[in-house]
Amino acid sequence: MSSRDPTTIEEMEQRVKELTDLVEQLGDTGRYAEADRENKKLEALKKRLSEKRKTALEEEQREHEEELHHAYEEQVKLFADQWDEEMKNFENDASKQIEELKNTHQQQNEALELSFASADPPQLKPSPELVSLRATEKQLAKLKKFQEALKAQAAADALEQEKVRLEKEEATRKNSLKQQLKAQQSSEMSNLLKRIDRERKEKCIQRGNDSARLEQRYRNLLRELRAEQKAQANEFQHGETMRKSKEAGKFISSPFRPSSSMNKTGTRTGSMSPAVSGSLSSTSRSTATPQRSTPSRTMRSTQSFHSSSAVSRRSAASTY
Repeated sequence: MSSRDPTTIEEMEQRVKELTDLVEQLGDTGRYAEADRENKKLEALKKRLSEKRKTALEEEQREHEEELHHAYEEQVKLFADQWDEEMKNFENDASKQIEELKNTHQQQNEALELSFASADPPQLKPSPELVSLRATEKQLAKLKKFQEALKAQAAADALEQEKVRLEKEEATRKNSLKQQLKAQQSSEMSNLLKRIDRERKEKCIQRGNDSARLEQRYRNLLRELRAEQKAQANEFQHGETMRKSKEAGKFISSPFRPSSSMNKTGTRTGSMSPAVSGSLSSTSRSTATPQRSTPSRTMRSTQSFHSSSAVSRRSAASTY
């Protein structure tokens, strides 16, 4: 038997087995002082082994929680990057649509001004009637026929006022068309900005909902993992209790009255029912190495988290 103090669980289990056999051999040969000394070592080693198993189980459980949390953090980062990219594309597309609408409005304004310019009549000379009335007015004034000259002047002034009135009406019509186009363009721009703002808010709400689902999925997996770990801890504790109960039922045979009903392990033959004996044997085997959550279980939780979070963010295509 190696004299080096065991440090790993495997080494400690091997040493427990060796010490157990040694104590039984010493007891069977009547070397009780040595048996008692080695038995104390055995009990101390069993206590260390139990603590070592418990520590190993707790450490493994912490590692599994850290793996799940790390997977969650990776998904949160990926989620944020994807949403940031989508919002960036959304804002770029929104700016592009606004700029395109501005260009369309500018073209409409230029087209309207061009239609006004093409519809304007060329600057004409005064009409023959107006020229005649002004000539008559001057002629009558020279002849001292002032009353008739006044009438000619009034008629000529009336013709000129009509021209001014028609020019004002045309200017009013043009201004009205401009105002109508401006109102139409303002409405179009307002509707576009409202739609963009509405879709931006919808995306923000969707991002918040997807983020909440991602976090809830993580919490659900963490709760399941901790429930499983609690069950493992309870199973481990139960196994330790059963092991101690089994060991308490053993006794060392007396060298003065050898009993044929004792087997070499010091356990009474037939003292337990086959069912109980099998149960204890099964428990002993289960506690020889602490129950540890299998990697596949942890990987299934992590993979489930990855897959669920991957579909949680539904990218909403921009529809303008």
